[in-house]
This record gives sequence, structure tokens and C-alpha cells, in this order.
Amino acid sequence: MPKLVGALGIALALGACTEENRYYQPEPLLSDECRRGEEVTETFDDFESPDALDILVVVDNTADMERAQEAFADAVPDFLEGIAERGISLRLGVITTDANLPAGLANPGTQRAGCAQNTGAFADSESPGDWTRVAACNSVRTDAGTPRQQALSAIKRNLVDQPDALSEFLRPRARLLLLVLSNEDDCSSDAPYRPSGQSARDQCAKKADELDDIAEWVTSVRAQSITEEGVALAVLSGPPSDQYDGANGTLRPVCQGTFGPAYPANRLWQAAGLMGPFGLFQSLCTDTIAYNLSTIADALVAPAPLTLCPSERLVHEPLDVSLMGADASVRSIPLGESGFLYSGASGACTNGAVRISPSVLTGVEAVEMRYCVDKGD
Repeated sequence: MPKLVGALGIALALGACTEENRYYQPEPLLSDECRRGEEVTETFDDFESPDALDILVVVDNTADMERAQEAFADAVPDFLEGIAERGISLRLGVITTDANLPAGLANPGTQRAGCAQNTGAFADSESPGDWTRVAACNSVRTDAGTPRQQALSAIKRNLVDQPDALSEFLRPRARLLLLVLSNEDDCSSDAPYRPSGQSARDQCAKKADELDDIAEWVTSVRAQSITEEGVALAVLSGPPSDQYDGANGTLRPVCQGTFGPAYPANRLWQAAGLMGPFGLFQSLCTDTIAYNLSTIADALVAPAPLTLCPSERLVHEPLDVSLMGADASVRSIPLGESGFLYSGASGACTNGAVRISPSVLTGVEAVEMRYCVDKGD
């Protein structure tokens, strides 16, 4: 009896293969012609490549950050090597939260043990030698900077106000990761700092409503990138909390951890949140920074899709998306997860967003897109 059932099952299965399966879902096919409107062709040759990343570390260089800086420097080589193993070309440069310093990268770090001979302005994965050691050396900046922390102001000055200051470091086709390391909040403001009986952090907490607008900062920084994925923000600081004691005019630490006290970084937390999927806040109330850096790598560093925003409004998915390589090769990619996805209009792409899988972008110099527009719109 079992043999008869088995034979019957095989016969039914073979019979099913000879008939059309109405439940079969083939790969989506692109139309050769516009279903509406008329065809246009657009070439994109200016975008951030998923396989190139510049990391700008913004280090709180006050004296009480020494332990945190050393722990960061210990963890950064593995962090960078792990990213490089994903096929990403890397650079890492350092600025500080001291807004009194001129724009541009900090001088080569020589304060860390074994770094006395360091002359590297920034770490570069394509340079010969121990490039991750340069990153570790430059991350230790315990040179007693001003007690007023202005991480956001320092970033804006280097990226928006004086973009030429980082011209030798930033690559035009690389994504940018801003990584802030501080044990207290941002205090960016045009108002001069006047030392008094209160500490700088207490003064800033008291006048938080008078500091630079966070939403405006996010808008100005994101405007420096070409694509949605072009710039990201990671913050490693004290978690947000209401720790200001108005009666005594003091800001209490939110934790007393391995690296000393950490104070609530409400403004930095808000900035990371306003970056949406390209922002991440990590708590400095920890006993190891390696885990935080691993989380940052997974969330913000892994090759991301490339989002292109056509200059004219699409009426439906593109007719064709072709990739042009450095070797002059041209190949079309399919509609789907392994090629490209069309997600319609968005806040960042009002004419319609086309997202290309990072798996097909290695060595791509330009993207050509054929799509349909309604000239009557």
C-alpha cells in the first residue's frame, strides 16, 4: 500500500508540472515602453559610493575624557578592520569639540603611548603601513580644551561654513560618518562663554533653550550630501535625562561608569534622532566601547542602497537602469532586491526614489536611467 501511494504522489506531481501553475510568481519584468507620458534618459555621475566611507571623529578633548579616549583608541583598530573586511575603502580623521580652534583636522596625535613618532594627519586604508594605528593615535586628544563643548558647532564650521578646511581629507565620492565622542552635551551657541562660579556644563544646562537650533543644524549638515545615505551621525555620550537641579544650578551625572562621570547629552541625542535611519545614539555608560562601535558599524556603516532622485517626476517605475563601470562596461540591472527598487515620491525625493542594491555597485562610475514623465504635469 505505501508503494502505491508513493507512485500515485509522483504521478500527480509530474502531472502538475505539465499544467500552468496559476500561483507561480515570476521575477518582475520591466516594460519596454511608457504606459503613460514620454520617455527621457538621465545620467547620474555624482553620488556617494557605498564602498567608500570617510569617518570624522569629533572628540571631547577635556581632561576628564582621557579614559574614554584611551578605550576608544583601543577599540578603533578592530572597528576599522571589520569595516575594511566588508570591502569598504576607509579614511578616519579627527577634530575636537573645542570651537575656539581653527577649522580643519586636529594635528597628528602624539599623546598616546607609542605614538610619539606619529605624523599621519588621518588614517587611510589604502595607505601603506599600520593605518589603524594612526587612527588610534589621533583619537587621543587630552590637551585640555575649553570646558564648553561645541561638537555640533565644530562639525558645522568644518562642513558647512568652511568646507575647504577638510578638502584634503574628504573624498567627493565617499559617504561620511560623523562620530561624536563626549561625556557631556553639546553647548553650541554664538554667545560668548564667560567663566563664572558655575561650570560650563551647568551654564549650558540652565540656558539650553538659548543654544543653536538642532533641527536647523541637521538640515544644514544633511544638505552637504548628494544622496540620502551620504551622511550619517553616531553619538557616544551620556544618555538623555532630566538631571538639572534648578535649585542648586547644577547638572548631575547620569552615570558614574568605567570612564568616569557621564552627563545627559539631550541635544546630541536629539540630533541623532532627527537624522532618522542615518542617526544612532549609544550610551557612554558602559564598560567597553568595542560593543558600541560594533553596533555603529552594523547600523550606519554597512554598505547601504544608493538612492537616486531623478530630476523629473516619474509616472511609474523606470524602464531601465544601467550601470556604467570604470572599464566602460554597461549593464542593465533587474527590478527587485538584487537590482533596484522604485519607492515613489518621498520627502527626500519628491520626483520618486530609485534605490539600487549595494551588491551591484562595486566599480560603478555612473548610472543611466530611462524613465517616463508626463509633460502635462
